[in-house]
Amino acid sequence: MATTQKKKKETIVTEVSEVDDRLGGGIPLGSLCLIEGHSDSGKSVLCQHITNGTLLGGEISVAYYTTENNVRSLITQMESLAMNVMDHFLATA
Repeated sequence: MATTQKKKKETIVTEVSEVDDRLGGGIPLGSLCLIEGHSDSGKSVLCQHITNGTLLGGEISVAYYTTENNVRSLITQMESLAMNVMDHFLATA
């Protein structure tokens, strides 16, 4: 009897189960995403969770482009949301 094996889908997760569930389990690697919404709708926080989930998932690097923060304020904002990313920034310095 032949068994079929499902290929594991590699995804980026936010580490927030409610968000990941709404994203169908995460964002498939290699996806191009546009996040848009009104002011103060949480776009930056979502991007920060995606970045943190990617780093926690073992990815070596993340490119994060923003006009809202400098490096220090981005790290401070992410730390205020209980995302410890300082080690990742120090590892690339």
